Amino acid sequence: SPLNDVHLVDISTSASSDPWLAEKGIKGSLHAIFDRYIAEVFGAASSERLHLDNVTNPMDRARGVFKLAQVREFARRTCADAHARRWARP
Repeated sequence: SPLNDVHLVDISTSASSDPWLAEKGIKGSLHAIFDRYIAEVFGAASSERLHLDNVTNPMDRARGVFKLAQVREFARRTCADAHARRWARP
């Protein structure tokens, strides 16, 4: 596998709400395609995903700030986990 043992990270956005995506079956489909299928095809050791719903243009400034804070926290945690895995290897 060309990317054996990599960790897939996916950040996606949608103008729709999470409840609407779930009701239509789209949220589960996105998860299956991105997190499962692509990870399996490329041999990723794991995958994790952040989905931001209700991302629109224009968007309320407070909501935009909140969404960016979610991305920053996801990136901080993802990088910290990757760093920990790196140093845990024999």
